[in-house]
Amino acid sequence: MEQPQKTAIQQVIDALKQKGFADVDVQEITKQISRVATEQFTLRAMAVLTDDDLTAIDAFPEDAQASAEMQKRYNQRTGKDANAVMQALLEQNAKDFLAQLTPLSQIQQK
Repeated sequence: MEQPQKTAIQQVIDALKQKGFADVDVQEITKQISRVATEQFTLRAMAVLTDDDLTAIDAFPEDAQASAEMQKRYNQRTGKDANAVMQALLEQNAKDFLAQLTPLSQIQQK
C-alpha cells in the first residue's frame, strides 16, 4: 500500500529534526512559515475586497470571526476557495524554506 505524500510543512519538520533542531525551534520556524502564508493571503484578499467588505470584516470583535468573514468574502469575490489558496501558499513557503535549509543549518552549527 502506497503511503500518502508528506506535505511540505511536514517535510520541513522532518528535515529540521533530522538536522538536530530543538523542538521549540522547529515550532517557531513552522509558525513563521504559517504566519508568512497568512500575511500573503491577507494581501491577496485586500486586493480584491471592497471597502464595504472591509467594514463588515472589521465589525467582528473576534479575530477568528473576522478571519472567517474575510475568507467567505474572498470566496465570493474571486470564486476561489480561500482555504485552498491558503494551503497552496503554505506549501510554497515550506518548499521555499526547504530549498534554503542547508545554508541555515550551517549557520545553526557555527
